[in-house]
Amino acid sequence: MPKKDGLAVLAELREDSCFEKTPIIVLAGVREGDIVRSCIAAGATGYVVQSVGHPRRAT
Repeated sequence: MPKKDGLAVLAELREDSCFEKTPIIVLAGVREGDIVRSCIAAGATGYVVQSVGHPRRAT
């Protein structure tokens, strides 16, 4: 997202009364505790770690 990160968008959604009970699942590229805790603290309902594989070179 060019102008906001996911945490900023999450905070804005949680401030809007229309979305206060809407479940928000965060898709993260890493499983770092600080990032997960930040998302949950900002109002995320849960998170999913995106499977990031290493590309294989054809031989």
